[in-house]
Amino acid sequence: MPFLAKEGNTILMLIVMSVLLGAYWAVGSNLTIKPMQELTNGAGFCIAHQQMFGIRLNYWQAEKFFSKDGKPRGRKVGEMEMPGFFSIFNENMVCTAILMVVFFGIIMGIIGKEYFVTQGVIAADYNFLYYTFTTSLNFAVYLAILQLGVRTFVTELTTSFQGIADKLLPASIPGVDCAVCYGFGDSNAVTFGFLAGLTGQIVAILGLLVFKSPVIIICGFVPVFFDNATIGLVANEKGGMKACIVLTFLSGIVQVLGSAFIAGLVGLAPFGGYLGMWDWATVWPAITVVIKYLGWIGLGIVTLVLLALPQLEYRKDPKGYFLITEDYSAYKKYKGIDDGDEEEDWSEFA
Repeated sequence: MPFLAKEGNTILMLIVMSVLLGAYWAVGSNLTIKPMQELTNGAGFCIAHQQMFGIRLNYWQAEKFFSKDGKPRGRKVGEMEMPGFFSIFNENMVCTAILMVVFFGIIMGIIGKEYFVTQGVIAADYNFLYYTFTTSLNFAVYLAILQLGVRTFVTELTTSFQGIADKLLPASIPGVDCAVCYGFGDSNAVTFGFLAGLTGQIVAILGLLVFKSPVIIICGFVPVFFDNATIGLVANEKGGMKACIVLTFLSGIVQVLGSAFIAGLVGLAPFGGYLGMWDWATVWPAITVVIKYLGWIGLGIVTLVLLALPQLEYRKDPKGYFLITEDYSAYKKYKGIDDGDEEEDWSEFA
């Protein structure tokens, strides 16, 4: 904010950014309530992480373009049945382990052993093939632990939060890290979302190289995994496998191009990097441009738009707005949602 960067305006800048960031986090997490409640069948939490607007936008896209009458037009990731030997991919941990060995193996092979040795990661006499293999498998193990552990986390968190919610903030739910949702929905959608997003990022990076962009963005693990795994879960739940793959692929492209744009615009490129999460590659570049060129008027516009979003959400469905967190079973009846007999009920965790 150049107009706040003048000497003596430090306190004013802190106040302005506190209000702006507070509005972003409050409004953004509120936008994820509906996607998360539908994904978890009423587990009672929303996402407070840097892909909140991305979750809601991709939820809307999956619903509009890949679903009909509230149901996916095609199969979900978990409904795929692989023939013969390929049926091992139906098991999430096996699928993740094999795919990580292939993808990470290629990437680490391109980087080469010498780099890892000079960085002090491995010793010069260490078997690089074995290191690549175990590193890839460890990713699958950590992901499995993460997915299995979130149920306990949700149980403890929502139970402890309930007392505060009942007395001070009725119908409120906690905002948590995006990884919490990985224990719900189709577990393979996490892997598919990650891989499709990674592919999108690679395509976008190649595009930057071909068109000789002055700013080059390299895949960051946090945005390529956490953003796209979360978006993949939501997209798969609403629009099926096609939505999961297409929308996360596009997400990967957006992450790279948006990050390159804002890093070049504000002069961050020479300093070595930018936080390429979905919101920081889309929402914040837009906010930055508006404020940069409109000053205080732009700041007012951005703040009003952010504060208006929950009001528009409420006016669209006054009854369901609070019911979705107060009583999800009643909300489903109100909306006429039929999940089927086989659907797990996570409302007990709330």
